[in-house]
Amino acid sequence: MNNNSLCRTPASIPSPEAPTQEVVAFVKYCREVNKDFIIGCDANAHHTLWGSTDINNRGECLLEFLSSNNIEIANRGNEPRFINAIREEVLDLTLCSPVISEKIQNWHVSDEASLSDHRHIIFEWVGGLVSQVAYRDPRKTNCDQYASELESKSLTARITSAQQLESASKVLNQTIVSTYNSYCPLKRVTSTRNVPWWNRRLERLRKMTRKLYNRAKITSDWTQYRRALTEYSKELERSKRKSWVHNCESIGSTPIVARLNKTLAKDHSNGLGTLKKDDGSFTKSPTE
Repeated sequence: MNNNSLCRTPASIPSPEAPTQEVVAFVKYCREVNKDFIIGCDANAHHTLWGSTDINNRGECLLEFLSSNNIEIANRGNEPRFINAIREEVLDLTLCSPVISEKIQNWHVSDEASLSDHRHIIFEWVGGLVSQVAYRDPRKTNCDQYASELESKSLTARITSAQQLESASKVLNQTIVSTYNSYCPLKRVTSTRNVPWWNRRLERLRKMTRKLYNRAKITSDWTQYRRALTEYSKELERSKRKSWVHNCESIGSTPIVARLNKTLAKDHSNGLGTLKKDDGSFTKSPTE
């Protein structure tokens, strides 16, 4: 769950320092159904406990809420997460349940240009081993060599009894499987982080923006960095929009759309994530 202003409470809540109703309800729900959670937020609250330069009322209120609900702060160090030409401060927090806190490693603030005054926060999740999925694609089988190899191993002995037939059947089955495995190589599913909208121009602009950002931290002159950041942001948005239009235009045939609809309609084993309904409650099953 991402709450952009954890302590900027609507007028319906009496105390302006309290967390929002959505956050309170979300934490309460997770406790009721025994679910772990991670909240990434711009808390808009100061406290030296998470590295701020001072303590304000919102910070004290937030700390009290975290303590009373046994919520851990995954932040490490006091490097500023909010930086502009006027000030630097620690406002962004990564909050989680105790079980999640034990599995978060390498939490740090990235030097990557974030296109805003708030910097990217990166951490690693070590919740468990991810098993690779191995499979064989029959269409990739070398059919000619498979048939030739299988023919050379065909049985020639005469079968005169039921016992010999059973034995020959087992040998034939093992021969077919082993020959198939030899000429249909095993493949493993691999993932790629490539995205269709990324290009060399964006790579160049990102490097320049990062360079000017590091220079601005030293010289306190943010003019060139702001200009480069604006150009990078516009080019990023333009490239994403162009890629999306191209993707929509490419889905022009019924079979592709039908396959997509069939995939989305499957009852996946991992289920849906928690969603908030119109009445304020949260979903409890894939059907909802």
